[in-house]
Amino acid sequence: MNSLTAPFTSSFYRNLSAAINGKRLMLFFCLLVFASSSARAQDPVVVTQAPEVKEARASGVSTGAITGYVVSEDGRPLADAAIYLNKAYARAPGPPLTATTDSQGRFRAANLESGLYSVSARLPGFTTAEVVTDVNDFKYYRLGDSVNLTLVKGGVITGTVRDANGDPVVAVSVRAVRVRDGAGRASANRSYGFSPERMTDDRGVYRIYGLSPGTYVVSTGGGQRNFGTVNAYEGDAPTFFPSSTRDTAAEVPVRGGEEATGIDIRYRGERGHTISGTVSGLLDTNMNSGVPILLRPASGGGYEATSFVMPGTKPGFSFSGVSDGEYEVMAQQWGGTSDSAASPPRRITVKGADVTGIELALAPLASIAGRVQLEAPPKEKCEDNRGGTLMETLVNARRDEKNQPGNASRTPFFNASGGIPIDQGEFLIRNLIAGSYRLAVRLPNEAWYVRSIISPKTATPQPDAPAKAAQTKSGTNASPPAVASVITLKTGERATSISIQVAQDAAGLRGRVVAATEAAEIVSLPANLKVYLVPAARERAEDVLRYDETSIGSDGAFALANLAPGRYWLIARPTPESESPDSAPRSLFWDADSRAKLRREAEAANIAIELQPCQRMSDYLLPYATAK
Repeated sequence: MNSLTAPFTSSFYRNLSAAINGKRLMLFFCLLVFASSSARAQDPVVVTQAPEVKEARASGVSTGAITGYVVSEDGRPLADAAIYLNKAYARAPGPPLTATTDSQGRFRAANLESGLYSVSARLPGFTTAEVVTDVNDFKYYRLGDSVNLTLVKGGVITGTVRDANGDPVVAVSVRAVRVRDGAGRASANRSYGFSPERMTDDRGVYRIYGLSPGTYVVSTGGGQRNFGTVNAYEGDAPTFFPSSTRDTAAEVPVRGGEEATGIDIRYRGERGHTISGTVSGLLDTNMNSGVPILLRPASGGGYEATSFVMPGTKPGFSFSGVSDGEYEVMAQQWGGTSDSAASPPRRITVKGADVTGIELALAPLASIAGRVQLEAPPKEKCEDNRGGTLMETLVNARRDEKNQPGNASRTPFFNASGGIPIDQGEFLIRNLIAGSYRLAVRLPNEAWYVRSIISPKTATPQPDAPAKAAQTKSGTNASPPAVASVITLKTGERATSISIQVAQDAAGLRGRVVAATEAAEIVSLPANLKVYLVPAARERAEDVLRYDETSIGSDGAFALANLAPGRYWLIARPTPESESPDSAPRSLFWDADSRAKLRREAEAANIAIELQPCQRMSDYLLPYATAK
């Protein structure tokens, strides 16, 4: 199963089972969990190397174990927690591997094939501190790692739903959507999953538990929120707490382990509108997976409703119980181990009437393929080169949102967006919508770094030239290679022959940003401060692989790894908040103008550092002064 996989709740599975049978159920369930918000990285995470796997790697054995602990927020071991391990971007997805914690909170998953795995834990009533919604931020683990996972007691929202006469509304669905996280930050709208929901009982009482800390809006009624569910209130427009539309909904704060009571809703019972249309361009009408249709608010925040077109049926879809507002609707068909398809998103405005005749045309998704080549290690190997393999390397395609048209959709519901090298280093990233992408490579250890990324559309890099200055331990200084900074894809296009060169004598830098002093008073560090690494050599000015950035910790600490040896400038500077919380974060140096400005600032600050091959510099103090 793909690395984004996690189990849905048992209630969701039962609803789905009632609607879809046999093979269709299993294929579609796999399709759903592929895109869910499961690959939750638990914090804090501690990774160590197991001796048994070191020996296994040395002897050529391709299997091993991942072990770990699951504890509560106060450090108490959690027994009987379910552990799910999913192989990242597997070519042939299968069900997740599972384990269970013992009385001491320990687990061990053995006989795992070499590769990268996402690891998540679930326990009724508990949740993770945060849910990662950007595929580029997921944590992955390899054989021999020991992972400490922390679960927090989930919060609860409970109340009643009554009609205008004060009578209980029975068996109506109530859902909670988080709009801000526990720290008050706007929740990322790049969510892949569905909002938690529960049904009212015969008293009109509902109770939604296991909620992550944050601020929520609560609603009830409306059309299909999950695939295959049917209820008596699906024609009604949603009613938001306390008895309002979405624009005037009251927000509900939720704290971990605490219960927000009295969230009572007076059900409005107003009829909603319908959005309907047809789907065309199915890749393969014989496929059992069918086509899900997704409706989401144009402003983001997860999915508003879902519909489904099964193979062999009329390709029509309909959403009922839709309130006035702006929406996006799109269709996608999962191709399993072959290509998938998606329709461009359609922006829909609902205002006092039904919207009909929507046409969604499926088109094949694009892909990127190439090879990762690992250079031979230098004579003097890095001490932390612990025998990583290409199968423990992840190549991600990061969408460059700034280059996209205004109506472009975000990551598709079934998007892979990454690939693992196999065989001779070949990788394949499938299911990409049209747009511009940058490749990011996650390496298995700190001794490796990416020397170059080259595509047939870029010039051939010059061969290594003898160093004119001090020789590195590798013996040469490479001339700047041509870098495939941005790969632009059309619908269904296949970008091939991408070449990624990886060297094995990387440097690393750890340190702390220290505030300058003015009038004997310490200047506090800005909360949004970042540390930037800028190549000092002018011939590297446009080589984005030689730039790096990282956020600082609460104590000013920062760390940069997998760096090419060479001379750099360091600078700490505030970074403005993203203009849109719905957009994926972009590195400052991706943009040519911003990169040039960053270089000018770094050169003016003139804080230079020379990193030698395999050097691990620590305790570096980087001064920061506020602008006068």
